[in-house]
Amino acid sequence: MKNEMIQKLGAVINALNNVYVKGEQNLANLSGSITILKEVAEQLNIYEVEEKSTNKE
Repeated sequence: MKNEMIQKLGAVINALNNVYVKGEQNLANLSGSITILKEVAEQLNIYEVEEKSTNKE
């Protein structure tokens, strides 16, 4: 699950890297969003993620 989330974040980052923007504020927003997503992916890669059981009895 952890690897899937990291892969999905990577796909979003790649998609955002190919978005064309117009205007300084839009560029700053896009850049900030990419930075945050990269930080989340890096932190997720470091932390141990405990998967919760969803078995219904």
